[in-house]
Order: sequence, then structure tokens, then C-alpha cells
Amino acid sequence: MTVAGDMRAPQHYVLTVLAVTVVLLTSIPAVNIAVDPYGYARLVGWRPANPNDAEASFAAGGAWPAPSGTREAKMLNVAYYQPQSVVFGSSTVWSHIDTGYAPLRGADGRPAFNFGLAGVSLREMEAAFAHVLALRPPARVLLGLEFYMFSADKATSPGFFELPMAQRQDYSGQLKRFVSSRLFTAECTFESQAQLWAPVTKRLRALAGGRALFRQPGPNFGIGVGAGLRPVDAVSASPGPGRTRDDFLRLMLDGDRVIISGLYPPPGQPFRFVDDAGWSSLEAVRRMVALARQHRVDLRIYLSPHHARAYEAIRLMGWWPKFEAWQRGLVEILAEDAAAHAAEPAIPLWDFGGYTSVTLDPVVTSVDSAGYSRFHDAIHFATAVGYMVIDRLLPTAAAQPMPDDFGVRLTASTVDYHLAAVRQTQQHYGVANQAEVSAVSEMLKSLGRLPPVAP
Repeated sequence: MTVAGDMRAPQHYVLTVLAVTVVLLTSIPAVNIAVDPYGYARLVGWRPANPNDAEASFAAGGAWPAPSGTREAKMLNVAYYQPQSVVFGSSTVWSHIDTGYAPLRGADGRPAFNFGLAGVSLREMEAAFAHVLALRPPARVLLGLEFYMFSADKATSPGFFELPMAQRQDYSGQLKRFVSSRLFTAECTFESQAQLWAPVTKRLRALAGGRALFRQPGPNFGIGVGAGLRPVDAVSASPGPGRTRDDFLRLMLDGDRVIISGLYPPPGQPFRFVDDAGWSSLEAVRRMVALARQHRVDLRIYLSPHHARAYEAIRLMGWWPKFEAWQRGLVEILAEDAAAHAAEPAIPLWDFGGYTSVTLDPVVTSVDSAGYSRFHDAIHFATAVGYMVIDRLLPTAAAQPMPDDFGVRLTASTVDYHLAAVRQTQQHYGVANQAEVSAVSEMLKSLGRLPPVAP
């Protein structure tokens, strides 16, 4: 009996360990689904959504049920939101287009879905566009384009094309497998426990004098989860208290360095629309236009306004002929589409860039501050400018007055005249702002981005 009892003891121990392990392995996923700290269980219906008013507002911005408005969150959340109206674009859309503005709302009164992705490439935008239309075609789409997006060599964000996309086969299965992989991670488990223990940690934090007892989620601009600032929150707003004109212009040059290094091809590489494999950024737009026609989507395309200093950088880097070819290429695509659909309204293309009374935006100085009034930096406009863009694209009786030169409809019959007018105002800007243009040129020289001087 003693020997048998001794033999059963290890077996009993092993069985106990196995039982405890099974309980833990099953309870952790169950807790993560029940708490759902990152909203993934809500996305696939494993937990009821039931958003409050604040969460419903976040959902329109692509930041709920999955948080932060990252690429991953927006690709997932748009399936939950099922928008009737969508605005695609870069961080200028993410941060400065108010998708709750009345002209943008859908027929059901809900805000448009904000599909702004910081530093987006045309490859990413085309995939996101196809994803949205494959889920449930919205009635209307606004597409905000910027020159840098059209570099065929622009890298995509790591992991973006590993996300579930509705235009692929077995989307439902891919989505569930993806959500499972996110729910059953150490990070999700940690956050679930943190939320479960939140009342206790809140009390302990109070006793500790308000010091954080555990790690806090950091900013996240990429694919993953975690609290994420909007791009503009990382940019110093203007004008700023205690800032001189020279201080502000130095700050803008610092911002220019970051923008140019992050958005454009590396020094010494050309800006091209077609890569070595034959992929074309302009042809990607053609496919998006065809997809919108196929699903009878009211598509409106616009070229986002940048500050004049951004256009000077493009000129100084030697890419102005490419910039003009970009606009002509878009006009050609839409002209061919209009000819093929003569019985239907033409898809409009509006240019809000160039050297206009809005984009020239001089530095405003006062006793204790200096800054632009309509721009935060070279590419991020103020939300008030975003309202002007929408009022031009979707005019209503309540539209605000705006300068006549802000927003030009580009067609085959207007594009050459428009580009000639831009070149003329460009020359005037260079003469009137020689110091600022020279500073931008020196900044580009320091980055090795000025084209070689012909002998």
C-alpha cells in the first residue's frame, strides 16, 4: 500500500498541474474577452458593443472599438461603423477634417468616418479604399491626395498588408483569426488585469501622491494598439506664447526636416510614379475611380492645401516638373473616366494648393507670440481651413464665405492655365520672401536634397 501510494502521488501532482494549467489557459482568454481592453471582441460580436456617446464619437474617428485610430484600428473599426460617408487622406484628414461637420454627415445623420492615415502611401490608400467598398459601399467618399503619396517607392507601414481586408477571400475567417491572435497576448492580458484592478490601483495611486504605479501606454502612430496621439498633437500649434518670429521660423525649419525626411524619397533617389516592378501610383487612382463607378459611390477628389513653403521645398528639390505631371495625370484619368460615363456626373478634382491667399499665410506676430494663423506647419492646416475645403467640395446654403482663389476645379480645359498661374504666383512668392526661401534651401542642402548644379 505504501509503494502504491507513493506511485500515485506523482501522478496526482501531474494531474493537478495539468488541471490548473487548463483552467488558467481557458480563463485568461475568457477574461480578455469579457474585459476586452482593446475592443477586439466587440469587433467580431464576441461581446456586445453598446457604445456610450463618447465611444460613438470615437467610432466615427476610427478610434473605437479598437483604440487610438492607428492603421490597424481604422481598418478594423470601419467594419463596425459601416459608414455612409468616408473621408480618406493623410494626417491632415485625421487631425483637421471635422467629419461631424453637417455637409459630411450621412443620410442617417451620423458623422463621416475619418480614414486619415499619417504618412499614408498610395498602396495603403488603395487597399483601404477597396476594403471599405468591399465591406459595404458608402454613398459618398472624399479622397484627399498629396504629392508625396505618389512616390511609387514610398514604403508602407510594417504589417499593414497582414491586416484582414474585405476584398480578399475568407475575410470573416481572417478577421476572427486576427482578433484571436490579438486577444490572447500578454499585452492584452496585462491590460485586462489593469482594468480589473483599476479601482484598487486608483486608490493606491492616491495614497502614493498621484505617482503612476504601473507603465502607461505610449504614443502609437503605427500598426499596433495603445494610446495614440493624433499627428497634430505632436506638432507645436501656432501662434505660441513667448515665441518670437525668428523662434517660430526656426521651429518650422525643424518641422520641415522631419516632414521631408519622413515623406519623400531618400537623398539621391528620384521621385517616380512607377517602380521597377511596374506598379504605378497614378494607375492606383484609376483603379479606385473604376471601383467607385462600379459601386455607384459619389467620389470627390481634392488636392490637400499645404503652406507655400512646402511647394518651395518641392521646387527646390527639382521635382516641380513631376508635380505638374502629377496634376495632369490625375486630370487625364478623370477625363477618360468622364468620357466613358458621359451619362453620369463627372468625378470632380479640386486643387486647394499652390500659392493662394490661404496657403501664403504669413507669420503673424504680436507682443508675446508669433505663428501662422491657418497652418500648424508646412503641411498641416488648421481645422478652419478644413471647413473651407468641405464647403467648396460640398456647397450648402450655410457655407462660409471664402477667398475666390481657394479651390480650383481641374479639368482638361483648365489644368494648363491653372499650372501657368501657379508658376507665376510662385515667382512672386520667391521675390517677396527671399529670406524664408533661402532658409528652406539651406535646410534642404543640409539634408543633401538639393539637385546637383549643372556645370
